[in-house]
Amino acid sequence: MKYPFVKQLLKYSFVGSKERVKKQLWDFLGETRVNELIVASFTYARKDRLKSTKLFEKIMMVINN
Repeated sequence: MKYPFVKQLLKYSFVGSKERVKKQLWDFLGETRVNELIVASFTYARKDRLKSTKLFEKIMMVINN
């Protein structure tokens, strides 16, 4: 990749369907053992940000139970 910093930034980006993001996140948590996450959703439209947040909330409810 021409811009290694971009590759580093995207290393822990989770993109895709609800199931795909859940698997990516589950793998990340298993690998890093972090106990806190900071989540950012880079979408322009407010409705899209809300949708993204609600989907992430559902994923975290499954992971935390």
